Amino acid sequence: MVSRHPDIRIDVLAHSFTENAMLVDLRVHTDDLQTWIDEMRAAEGVIDVKPLGRAQKASTVRVVFKKHDFFVLLNELHVILRTPATIKDGYSEVIMVGPDESIKRLIKMFPPPQLQVEAVYENEREDVAILTPRQTDIFHKAMAAGYFDVPRRVTLTELAARVGVAVSSLSEMLAVVEKKLLQDPRTVGSV
Repeated sequence: MVSRHPDIRIDVLAHSFTENAMLVDLRVHTDDLQTWIDEMRAAEGVIDVKPLGRAQKASTVRVVFKKHDFFVLLNELHVILRTPATIKDGYSEVIMVGPDESIKRLIKMFPPPQLQVEAVYENEREDVAILTPRQTDIFHKAMAAGYFDVPRRVTLTELAARVGVAVSSLSEMLAVVEKKLLQDPRTVGSV
């Protein structure tokens, strides 16, 4: 879709999963948004396209896709795609963060030209996890629910109800998770 319109730039702002679909919030830079929306609605795997707002030659759009095996795999491997990411002329450069073995497995499964890897930075302390399993679980649930999206798609209170944790406990846990991720030397250079 993008390669047919090399003049259009798309910024992937956020993505999350539901039981059967993937929601992707995009900023689409084009003067002819309606044509792009019509083409997206007709594309294979697209369930819905909904304009969310417009600001100076760019529009925010939510696209709902059927779950794609690649993104299901990323979720299973605990690999996170960092946003924002830009798509231009059919190509996108993204940063993926995850366990070393998961990244290596992904690279083997999707050889060039499907996935071209510029660099892989491995953990210096492979034996030490940044987050506990519980913190990792809560972090992934918060990501999937849109807690870290801009703007947030779920409040702290709503997220606490979904994950079955008291609001104060969840607030403290997310603050600890953010602090650990920001202070870890493996992530500071990438933030």
